[in-house]
Amino acid sequence: MIAATGSKDLLDLLSRVVPGHVQVSPDFSRQIIALALEGDGVAVELLKQSGRDLGLTTVGVIRQLGIQTGPFEVVLSGSMFRQMVPYFVDPLQEAILAEAPSARFVKLETLPVVGGVILAMKKAGFDFRPCRNKIIQGVRALATG
Repeated sequence: MIAATGSKDLLDLLSRVVPGHVQVSPDFSRQIIALALEGDGVAVELLKQSGRDLGLTTVGVIRQLGIQTGPFEVVLSGSMFRQMVPYFVDPLQEAILAEAPSARFVKLETLPVVGGVILAMKKAGFDFRPCRNKIIQGVRALATG
């Protein structure tokens, strides 16, 4: 991480992290994942804590929506879920299930814009369910060419 942030040493890195002056490339997460899969303990703990933190943030949203007791889907989208690294995903799921035991985890298999289209349809009063698959297929067709 010292090299990835252009820091001189650990003290320099820490002095820059606190005020928020450290920026790392999005590729850095891939390096952490690779190290964790090789058994690096620090990388494993980073992923576990990040997963737990994201899970607790999600729990905050679940509480605000008041949906702890009912079944609902948690859509796993983004690069951290492509590999479904257990060091990250398991603590996330544990944090959510502790608060909302009926939550179901679904890996996003299409582009995120589909969610926006469906939300807009719901907001406008349209029942999206009959055409959900067509929306997904149409977005895929647009994305691939």
